[in-house]
Amino acid sequence: MKKILIFNNQGRTISLLFLLAFIITGSTLNAQNEDTESETSASPIQLGAKFGTTLSQFTDQQPYTNNAQGLTAGAFLRYSFSDLFALQLEASYSQQGGRLTNYDVPDYYGLTDTWYDMKAENRYLKMHNIEIPLLAQFSFKMNDTRLKLNLGPAFSYNLHSGILAEGTVFSDNEFHTYTGEENISSVINSYEYSAIGGIGFEFDVSDNLFLTVDARYKYGINPVYEGYSYIRIPQIQGDLKNHSMSFTLGFGF
Repeated sequence: MKKILIFNNQGRTISLLFLLAFIITGSTLNAQNEDTESETSASPIQLGAKFGTTLSQFTDQQPYTNNAQGLTAGAFLRYSFSDLFALQLEASYSQQGGRLTNYDVPDYYGLTDTWYDMKAENRYLKMHNIEIPLLAQFSFKMNDTRLKLNLGPAFSYNLHSGILAEGTVFSDNEFHTYTGEENISSVINSYEYSAIGGIGFEFDVSDNLFLTVDARYKYGINPVYEGYSYIRIPQIQGDLKNHSMSFTLGFGF
């Protein structure tokens, strides 16, 4: 009789354990299904806009180059393949270029009938570009913030290039200063190819809106200014590439 009671108690215990396991498993599967449905319902496509500043400089194939600051603004389209990886296509207006110092000494060319003995110019060359990067984006979640790593190629088209010059001329034992502006789009390559790498952060404002902060470095691959000479002598010249950094703020949804 005791054995029958023991077996009955064990049977009840096992039945309760099975029932409890069934309830826990069911609730776990239900939660997983809800998470999967919420992730599936989220659109993989995101749109956004950004604006900021650039800091660019020509390469030093010729001396006396320095950096220049400009503006940038544009939009992006992102397609997320997973929480970790996405592709981002952008289109931006970007001011790039640099500062160049030119020296013009007529004696170098064997000229003697010019009205000045030497001319020195500090020139700010600004290129107005449309830039289209295609970036592979890797995301890492940190609490309520996402760390973004960006890497990919970029294509740029030059809309206009101008130089703002501040010069000094030495003539008749006197120095004369002047300023001038010149359109040099014809000597700047229309197309530029480059590689971009950068880091950024995203912060959720709401379920459908986020803010972005980005810092990037762009490495110019092909020259944008061919045959540049700081003393305007064909035998002393170089092909200048343009490298730049950009810092932007933006939003997406």
